[in-house]
Amino acid sequence: MNRAQSQAMSFAAVCEAAAIAEQIAEARRDRPPAHLLGAVFSQEESDVEAIFQPRTAFLAGLEHGASLLSGDLKSANVARYTVQLLKLAGSLQKNAETIARLRQLLDTTPAHQQDSHRAAEIYTETLSRLSPTIVVHGTGTRLQQPGVADAIRATLLAGVRFAVLWQQSGGRQWQLLLQRKRVLKTINDMRMH
Repeated sequence: MNRAQSQAMSFAAVCEAAAIAEQIAEARRDRPPAHLLGAVFSQEESDVEAIFQPRTAFLAGLEHGASLLSGDLKSANVARYTVQLLKLAGSLQKNAETIARLRQLLDTTPAHQQDSHRAAEIYTETLSRLSPTIVVHGTGTRLQQPGVADAIRATLLAGVRFAVLWQQSGGRQWQLLLQRKRVLKTINDMRMH
């Protein structure tokens, strides 16, 4: 996977996390998929391509990324969550204390506890204290249900993980405006292969 593909795949995964957070909040899904949680708990993974295996698990993310960049995205909330996840990752990158605490919590979580509940606890203890605060809108009293709140926080943690990967591979917000067509082409090429 080259640099442009790493950026495109990471951005698409941020879009997927944003879409899944909305789906959970609106009772269209109960929890994040395994490939998102797997990425959260693979913090020591240095090979970006390995994080995105199997590639087929991330096809929905590529579709969400393509929809957002082409202007076909139907949900304003997904677009807003995507931007907020990118900004939250930027805030995290500037806060060495929170990065250290996040790594410590992830590294000391035993394999049998690597689930939505634990990911939600980690999000609450670290990222929820940074700005911007991501406010997810949902259906009725659904967001007050503990399992739903955990699933959303776990999904947001995954979204920040992918946003950090995007930044580490050279992704910048201005590229999404000035080089939107190039990023979209890379995403579409990856969708076809």
